[in-house]
Amino acid sequence: MKCPCCECEMISGSLTGIRNKPCFVEDGRKLSFGESICGTGQLTATVSNGIINSIPAHYCSACRKMLIETGVEK
Repeated sequence: MKCPCCECEMISGSLTGIRNKPCFVEDGRKLSFGESICGTGQLTATVSNGIINSIPAHYCSACRKMLIETGVEK
């Protein structure tokens, strides 16, 4: 995959984490406990085996950008 910013080849991989599923929160906003339990802001591309969460991604080492394809739960 080519980087949309610099046209260099991107490295295919994934973002991984343990326990909590990653979520998107707008700058200046904090999710309430209830929102986090309901899944607000969780990324729909997250693949989980119950312990480890991962999101397919592409990374450009030239301009240090990362791309993920996902939706965000409301």
